[in-house]
Amino acid sequence: MPERRQEDREASPSKSLTGAPNAAASKARPPKPTASPKPPAVTAAPEAETPEARSVEEGAPIQERHEQLRAARKEITHLRERNNSLAAQMEDLGTRNKKLDYTLREVREQVVSLRDDLEKLRQPPAEYATV
Repeated sequence: MPERRQEDREASPSKSLTGAPNAAASKARPPKPTASPKPPAVTAAPEAETPEARSVEEGAPIQERHEQLRAARKEITHLRERNNSLAAQMEDLGTRNKKLDYTLREVREQVVSLRDDLEKLRQPPAEYATV
């Protein structure tokens, strides 16, 4: 029977080489929890003394929520306006960019043309009529 490597023995500590359960390995395992965790106790909210006091207490969070909702709507409106403004600005800049690109290409062509003309003028004159 081939010998098992140390890694093999560590991988399966529940049995020894003879196949019998390993007592040390069973002691090393932590026990499985048997009891399920208890849900937290629910406590009732204290009752207001009068119906008027109760309505004021209940109305306060609702009013706060309404204020938050108004503020959120105002922010949304502001962001939409800003988005529209930026979109218009981006469109204008895109148009300007196209115009500048066209102008740059024309100027490059003119520079190349002028460079060619300059080269022709630098050349010495041809001597056709010399004897």
